[in-house]
Amino acid sequence: MARIMHERVPLAVIEGGENMAEFQPDPFLTSLGMSVDQQRAYDVYCDAIVDASEAEMKRTGVTYTLDEVFEHAHEEVERLKREYPREDWGRPCSQ
Repeated sequence: MARIMHERVPLAVIEGGENMAEFQPDPFLTSLGMSVDQQRAYDVYCDAIVDASEAEMKRTGVTYTLDEVFEHAHEEVERLKREYPREDWGRPCSQ
């Protein structure tokens, strides 16, 4: 069991459901230098985040559709384009 924090919420993570032979290392994570044990721990962490998110959605009743997520992302991209125009890219921050 591992104890991790996600957004100041402690999570107790118990690994289970797959044996060592079922876990397939990710080639990309391997290319980043992560060992199989590190990847397994990362996988458990991600599962815990998903479980916590699902529990939070059940608790609050707040969910987002994929369209809403894309809409919010599009609004954020447009805001960033306004605040940081392309012609300013590469310019030192002090100017």
